[in-house]
Amino acid sequence: MGVMKYSGVLTDYEAPHTTRAEALLAEDCNTWRRCEQHKSLARQRLLVLLLRAAGTGAGMLEDALRSYQAATQASPPYVPAFNNLGNLHLELGHVEEAERAYRTALALNPAELDVRLLVNLGVLLASSNRSAEAEACYNHAIASDPSDAEAYFNLGSLHMRERRLKEAQSAYTAALAQDPERASTHLQLGKLRILLGSQLKDASDLFLQAARLDPDNQEAQMYVKQLGFV
Repeated sequence: MGVMKYSGVLTDYEAPHTTRAEALLAEDCNTWRRCEQHKSLARQRLLVLLLRAAGTGAGMLEDALRSYQAATQASPPYVPAFNNLGNLHLELGHVEEAERAYRTALALNPAELDVRLLVNLGVLLASSNRSAEAEACYNHAIASDPSDAEAYFNLGSLHMRERRLKEAQSAYTAALAQDPERASTHLQLGKLRILLGSQLKDASDLFLQAARLDPDNQEAQMYVKQLGFV
């Protein structure tokens, strides 16, 4: 495949390039599944992989950034352009620039907040050890859309990292209720049940379900083997 026009990758990759994308994203066995369920969070990863696979190097990535920066100059402002710009900055390790893009996008339309933007900003803040701010973003996302499984999942992960186990359990349980097919939620909830001293069967059922939903998930398979199910 030749070098794809990078300015269009994030909007049209599903159609003619799905096979190529899946092959690239298979480097991480869970990424393509996340891409299917949470495309707004995965598209910037796809762009970077496609550009790197084409041997375009850092120069083309900087061109891609300029392309997104140009899109943010549209009048009236196009909020998704700022979100995509933030995603690409974050993928490239430009944390301050990513945060600026996300916050600009949120300020452009405060009456109709994009839950994905709030979650993206929360992920950035959590990765920067700004836990209180990240928690506020996730809670704001949940208040805006109580059905958003990604916000609950990330809130659970934040609580688990801080050893707030009961709160983590509540968040993961809510995530599972909204998206029962997500293997990583079953896995994390199983690990949490062990930490909370629950019956082993409770945890084992969750690990088995995680392994069933995602046979390539090595961590889930490890727990299943350790518990003697294979």
